[in-house]
Amino acid sequence: MWPFMLGALPFAFIGGAIQLPGEYYRPIVGGVLILAGNLSIVRSLPVELPVYIVAVMLGALVGTIFGTKFSVVYIRRALGLVLIIAGLKLIGVY
Repeated sequence: MWPFMLGALPFAFIGGAIQLPGEYYRPIVGGVLILAGNLSIVRSLPVELPVYIVAVMLGALVGTIFGTKFSVVYIRRALGLVLIIAGLKLIGVY
């Protein structure tokens, strides 16, 4: 039990000092609650969860790099291309 307390106490103070706006806090809490509910009902987490976590982290990294290196015009063009490809996949063309 002491390893959990050793890590939990300092991070409880750090977490209490962080002020997150509601638009960030609510989705994070919602995701954690969905995973906890899934775990309590099914007794296991989805097998694909590590893949999704890696994909989210890579997407965040790419978004951060694009946001700091490129202008807004290029970012909008890249997002437009992504939306066009996603729309084509949705209707079954691509």
